[in-house]
Amino acid sequence: MKKIKTQLSDDDIKYLAILSRLSLKTDEIGNLKSKLSETIEYINNLQKLNTENILPTASVVNMKNVVFQDGVPNKRRLKSSEALKNAKNKTEKFFVIKKRVI
Repeated sequence: MKKIKTQLSDDDIKYLAILSRLSLKTDEIGNLKSKLSETIEYINNLQKLNTENILPTASVVNMKNVVFQDGVPNKRRLKSSEALKNAKNKTEKFFVIKKRVI
């Protein structure tokens, strides 16, 4: 695998901020630069591990999906009235949220 450069420039951080739609102050750029550089260095160290005989996995937690049999009522499901009972803003059977402007 290709090694990623570990030392990021201020321009790299500003570019990542633009992609992430973040507005950063000058002092935040320096702080993020050191933290992201540490993260990249850690990833580069992980790439040195020999994973040749390791099977791919989608999860590191030993959990299985919960599957219900057809025709058997799902007793764990919330009714609409239960889900909405503490909602600040609701209408009929739905939550009401503020419109997000991007």
